[in-house]
Parts: sequence; structure tokens; C-alpha cells
Amino acid sequence: MQAFIRVKFPTFAASALALACAGMAPALNAAKPAPGGGGSTTTAAHSSCRASALRVDSLPLLGFLEPVTANKQAPDDGDPCVSDGQVLLAVPAGIVNADVLVAETAAKPVGAFPAHAKGFAVGVNVGLDPVLLNVSAGVLDARARVRGVAGKCVLSAESSVLGAAVVIGGVPVPLPSPLITNTVEINVPLVGTLHLNKTLTTPNRITQRALWLQVTDPLQMALGLKDVVVAEATADFEGGTRCDEPRKPVNLR
Repeated sequence: MQAFIRVKFPTFAASALALACAGMAPALNAAKPAPGGGGSTTTAAHSSCRASALRVDSLPLLGFLEPVTANKQAPDDGDPCVSDGQVLLAVPAGIVNADVLVAETAAKPVGAFPAHAKGFAVGVNVGLDPVLLNVSAGVLDARARVRGVAGKCVLSAESSVLGAAVVIGGVPVPLPSPLITNTVEINVPLVGTLHLNKTLTTPNRITQRALWLQVTDPLQMALGLKDVVVAEATADFEGGTRCDEPRKPVNLR
């Protein structure tokens, strides 16, 4: 029997697996004069962030499964952005299996991205006889951030897929080489669409998914299988439109 180990990180600094996370410093002041004068003001935004290493929507088989998240417990599901993290080891075989899943967020990031999710040695399988889809990947990684550029809030995200292989109905599917950060969409008969390195945006929110199986086949949906997402990171800004740029470190040399 495989063992489940879940580790909770109360702060980003305490994470034993600290991943390179994020540089974002939205202003928290109420308002300041807009560029160009005239006495008008812009309201400072505050940031939110969220990370999820795995989400499976598979009612009634498994229910809504999301075992590894960061900052999910915030009052508004990621708002405000606080430091948080989880690690899960040994996810057993099923629709999704993995060796390690990691999700982290950072309220005061020291790197580039405040939301970061990863999966190691991940497999996704749909169908038993026959197997409709098999996806394997060595590493799935997703990051998202909001930062200040010339006083404006700018969203950005990235993801990567390493060591991936896709087999549909027993037939291997050619992938771009190297795949890494290329966005790929593959139609999976009798299932739906497999997305790799998918970015979803709204005016104030960005979500990056390293792997997203979007189930649209009526039979699969009737059986209860819906979305499967591995390595998802989300960042957004709320309450205003102004984000100040982070202070640059002083070089003491």
C-alpha cells in the first residue's frame, strides 16, 4: 500500500522545498495622483494568488478532488495573497498518479512569481478497455504573477512540460520537440481536448495550466468525468488599477 504524506507550510520561508517564487509588489496605499497631474487619482490594487497541483472533477467516482493547494483557505479563495504551501508524496494509480505534487504561494516573493505549482512523474489515464488516453510527463510546472510596470498592473504566466508522452487509443502522438513551453491542443476522441501549457485570462486575472484535460464527450461526462488539471497557478489584482514597481535590491559591492 502506498503511503500518503501531506506537508503543510505555514510560511513560504519555512518551505523545505522552496521553489523560485515571485516578485510582485502592488501598492497598498489608498490612492495617489495619476501621471500627468490634474488632481485625478488612481486606486492602488492589491494582489491575490492561488496554486493547485492537482484537481480532478470526477463525480460521482471521486467527487471534486483537489488535495494539494496553496492559499485556498483565504477568505475569497486566494484573496489576499499570503504565503502558503503543501506537498503530497505518492499519489496512487487511478485517473491521475504522481510521485510528488507541490503547490506554493508567497505574499512577499523573493523571485519572480508568487503562485507556483509542480508535479513530478505524473500520469493521466482515461478508459480501461480500451485505454482512450494515456499521458505521462517527468515534470509539469506552472507559475503566475501580477506586477507593476510604469504604475500599471501587468499579468504574466508561464508553464513547462518536460519528458512528455501522449498515447491515444494505443497510438503515440507526435509532440513538438522540445515541447517545454509550447502551447499544444490535442483532440482526444471519445474524451475531449488535451491542453498543454494553457493560459486563461480575464482583464484582471491570469491562470496558467501545465496540463488540462477538458472533457467534453457526453458519455464521459455522463459517467462523471469532467476536468483534470495538473499544475495550475493563478494571480490577479483587485480593488484598483495601479500597481507600483518593486524596489530593486541595492548592490553593495
